[in-house]
Amino acid sequence: MLINFKEAFTFMFKDEKFWQKYLIGTAFGIIPFTAMGILMHQYGKLSNSPQIGEILGLLGLFLITSLGGILLFFSIGFGVKYANAKITIGTNELPEWGGNFKNIFIDGIKLWAGMLLVSACGGLIISVFQFIINIIAGIIGIILGFNGASKEEISSIIVILGAVLIVFTVIFYSIFIIFMYLSMSSFFVDKNVLAVFNFKRIWSLLKGNFLNLILIFLIFVPFYVFSLLIFILPIICSVVLIITNFYIMMVLYNLLAQYVQIGTKKNQERLEAKKSQENISEN
Repeated sequence: MLINFKEAFTFMFKDEKFWQKYLIGTAFGIIPFTAMGILMHQYGKLSNSPQIGEILGLLGLFLITSLGGILLFFSIGFGVKYANAKITIGTNELPEWGGNFKNIFIDGIKLWAGMLLVSACGGLIISVFQFIINIIAGIIGIILGFNGASKEEISSIIVILGAVLIVFTVIFYSIFIIFMYLSMSSFFVDKNVLAVFNFKRIWSLLKGNFLNLILIFLIFVPFYVFSLLIFILPIICSVVLIITNFYIMMVLYNLLAQYVQIGTKKNQERLEAKKSQENISEN
């Protein structure tokens, strides 16, 4: 059973209040990004002023960045509320903003906290591997140096180890993103922060449902590449990315909610098949 990608990219437009809900969610992303852009521009001017100007500029940048993160919690929480409702009660309607701001904000913080824990673990793993590679490179360099190896030979070995590190990093981050999808899917079920490490649930969702996960990953690769290039792309591209960011997020959350629904259904089918087999054996 494959995920319905058409649904993921079109479900928002079927909501009667689509534009109202979308503009509110987008505003929570545009406001902090726009404010940061203006402040960065002003800070460029202040940097030529006395030190007090630079201090005020950095302080303002810190405050705006913090405010931006707080506002983004609302957009994230809105997506969490939608995904949880789709999984638990099967509705595909967008939630209402009115009267839900507190709960939406809390849901956004909870998902952010969960993803922060996952990111911290991922960062620790990649840091340890990089440290080991650096140690190996140093040891090999010392050994080759004592054996009279030329600088070119030592440099070649270091280049090879560097290539190994790059390949590992690419593979690791690909696996890491896939695991983040699984962690988010697990979180959407009950909105529990620690559910991001509920490996029993994650494994149950993964069994027989791996192809859908890979398809979601491949669909979003261009978006990740595009977002990484935001600071070197023309300004119009950056604006388009910021405006569509909320839509892209909702598409991802729909896909992950579908992923949970399909995984849950397959698990139920396996359990029913197992029970049927047991009943046959008993008879």
